[in-house]
Amino acid sequence: MKLLLVLLFAALATNASAYDLTDADRTKIDRTVENVLKQAQTPAASIAIVLDGKLAYAKAYGAAKLSPRVAATSDMRFPIGSVSKQFTAAAILRLREDGKIKLEDKVSQYVPEVEHGSEMTVHQLLDHTSGLRDYWPQDFMIPPMREPTTPLAILQRWATGALDFAPGTDWQYSNTGFVAAGVASERISGKPLLQQLQDGVFKPLGMTSVIEASVKPSPDVLGYTRYALGPVRAAELDRANWMYAAGGLAMTASDLARWDISLINRSLLQPASYDAMLTPTKLASGKDTNYGLGIGVNTVNGRKVISHGGEVTGFLTENAIYPDDKAAIVVMVNSDAAGGPQARIAERLASLVLPTNAKDQAVREFFDMLRAGKFDPARMTSYGSSWFTNQVIADYQTTLAKFGEPDLFKLRRSSERGGLDTRSYTVRSGDKSMNVLVRMGPDQKIEQFSVGPLPD
Repeated sequence: MKLLLVLLFAALATNASAYDLTDADRTKIDRTVENVLKQAQTPAASIAIVLDGKLAYAKAYGAAKLSPRVAATSDMRFPIGSVSKQFTAAAILRLREDGKIKLEDKVSQYVPEVEHGSEMTVHQLLDHTSGLRDYWPQDFMIPPMREPTTPLAILQRWATGALDFAPGTDWQYSNTGFVAAGVASERISGKPLLQQLQDGVFKPLGMTSVIEASVKPSPDVLGYTRYALGPVRAAELDRANWMYAAGGLAMTASDLARWDISLINRSLLQPASYDAMLTPTKLASGKDTNYGLGIGVNTVNGRKVISHGGEVTGFLTENAIYPDDKAAIVVMVNSDAAGGPQARIAERLASLVLPTNAKDQAVREFFDMLRAGKFDPARMTSYGSSWFTNQVIADYQTTLAKFGEPDLFKLRRSSERGGLDTRSYTVRSGDKSMNVLVRMGPDQKIEQFSVGPLPD
């Protein structure tokens, strides 16, 4: 398994909803999703985009079921896999708010079935530093998963015996820790985990679609897979309770976006709960894990990203929140084939809808200008302008026009050399890709603008 009360939304149409996006924006979004689905041979996707803290777009594409074909719609529920972990963390944090548990409590206090529970804390279950061995590190369904199980059966098999490392000394993804956290939450509250979440999270946020897919598969969508680069085939689904607190929920993309909005606004949980959830854990050595409680916390090219992926057999999900931009991208697909179509879609949608800084905007505008066969020497230094002869401009126009309009324009790295800011970009258009290398001065005038193949 991979890696408020909220303002009431207007009722979503079955296939699409929009807030402050132009027709051109929606066309680019649709084309981007459809292109990736075609390239990856993925039957369907459901997306939701949050901009300015509001639901900006929700739409589904492709086929929820292939035979007979059933079109995907945005009110269909997709299993979200490990994105469920942040909800398990929220259940524990709700109990903490009520004074019923402390994150520093030893696991043995609530789940004595965990053999070394006296050596680890509840916090360490939720941040993957407990040392408990992961019961499902594979990206395929193992034989035991063809039979139903129980959370305690998982713990009895995988939470006994030696730890993989001393708690707090390393970070290693462990679904087992979240199973233990789910059991603890149920014992403390006296309620099933789903009921806790319905009462404390889903109902307050208006997330009406959520079901427990680990007990009963979503009736809306079928999951698919591919072996190597073979044809699309129906995926065999794991049996009851294997995903449980580690990845057992299914919902619509719009409902997951409602949760994202609550994280952006910090409007459901208490401030201390958000601080705990969204503060990356540090190991005993002082090393940062870039992981909070059930969710990743990173900074990419200066932009804070709170994110998590999810996989169960037949389905993949990507959920990325950009709190400083008040934005979020949700992508769900009904295929678990290699290649990560959900991540590719999410990355390209972020490139389309998130605001860019002045330097990146200047580079993109220069790219588009050359693609149209135009040239503005005022955008360049004297040295840079001297290199762009009429022949150079013509060759650039031919190359970039053939390449097409980018659906991903992403800064890969930047560095300083000779007083110039050197910036490398990954640019994609459909199934084509290229590298753009730019050197610019402090006044954002371009000294060099080169295009070529992406480096290995």
